[in-house]
Amino acid sequence: MTAEELMFTIDPTHKKSATALPATELAKMQYTERDLQEWVLAHPQILGEGAMVIASEVGTWQSSAGTSVKDRLDVLALGPDGRLIVAELKRGHAPHTVHMQALNYAAMVAALSVEQVAQLYVSRQKTFGVTVEIEAFIDTMETQYLVTSATLKNPRVVMIASSFPPAVTSTTVWLKERGVDVSLIKFVPYEFPDGSHAVSFSRFFPIPTLEEFRITFDSGGTQVAQPDSVMVSVAWDLPAMRNLVALGNPTTLALLDLLAAADGESVSAADVMESAGLTTGQFRGQLAGLTMMLKNQKYGFAQIAAPWDITWLPGGFASYSLSPELAELWKAARVAGQSAGDAS
Repeated sequence: MTAEELMFTIDPTHKKSATALPATELAKMQYTERDLQEWVLAHPQILGEGAMVIASEVGTWQSSAGTSVKDRLDVLALGPDGRLIVAELKRGHAPHTVHMQALNYAAMVAALSVEQVAQLYVSRQKTFGVTVEIEAFIDTMETQYLVTSATLKNPRVVMIASSFPPAVTSTTVWLKERGVDVSLIKFVPYEFPDGSHAVSFSRFFPIPTLEEFRITFDSGGTQVAQPDSVMVSVAWDLPAMRNLVALGNPTTLALLDLLAAADGESVSAADVMESAGLTTGQFRGQLAGLTMMLKNQKYGFAQIAAPWDITWLPGGFASYSLSPELAELWKAARVAGQSAGDAS
């Protein structure tokens, strides 16, 4: 088998000659774990495309009894899907308990509110001499990063090290199979003959599936890459509506409740925001969150579009309507959901 990564130096005066460059260790090059942390903070795309750093060295935790919990989270970031990213960094080979440490941090940050996340970001920016208003940043989170209280409860976990022991990789695979969004990032440091240094970062887990590499032909003879699965939308039915009752965010629930009671009449965004007590940013962010949920097969929807119809009015305002058939399905799903709640 070929090694996972091979680095070569090339002499531009002898282009056909390449010299193998062996990997080394950060400790041997006198780099600390804090140095690794600074590289991640400066380049948050290491944690995922579109990631934004919220805070680092987060250690302000306390138990329900009010006692201080002395744990310091290396990096806390925010993804474009509105979910927090918990990053645990190790300068070399990861210890066999690193996943337990990362999951512990994930459990703690899952309790953060939108306001608390904003406060962490504002406090970090203040250390750089940058003033950010909390309300303005909350609006940014809700409109640009689709943050809701629901998305914050399901953080992603990223572990970064030069290598991982079987105890970590085995547990990571097990967690992934059970719906936990966890990934491993491997880095490889190099020292060039002239004394300069380099480091590469690459995804170690999850590994790409065979479907991500497969190419097939469409009916017109054009080569197209096939996604993991081809989703074909189907009509909304009672089981799907009941699933939406269980998983829907406040905007989704309020909008469908109003539409079901409107007897075919349209409902405006303002009506929904007033009914659910939402800001404009929350309304838009949660509608986007519904779209993302429908496209994610783990939530069990065969439908890829919301059940309502949208009419765009002058000025860019939206008006929503629901067919009588779907209105009845929603009412039945709501009753079934309430009955299940009473039974529990």
